[in-house]
Amino acid sequence: MTEPGLPELGFAGPVAESFAPFAEQGLVPGRVVVGHTRLLRVRTEEGEALAEIAGSLRHRDRGPEGRPAVGDWVALRPS
Repeated sequence: MTEPGLPELGFAGPVAESFAPFAEQGLVPGRVVVGHTRLLRVRTEEGEALAEIAGSLRHRDRGPEGRPAVGDWVALRPS
């Protein structure tokens, strides 16, 4: 069975258009499929990847509601 790509996960239309400023910065889109306190499993066009929540976001952390959650779109810096 083939894993769904970003369009099948909803990365189209307004969602894709709103990502343009991040793409200009060299970031890539991803959708959170599993979330933990510091790490996320994210679906990208290349497949699934582990991503660490940025330090600036962790320092502003106000609990689980302030972190990316399953289903959220995130901007990733490619490794």
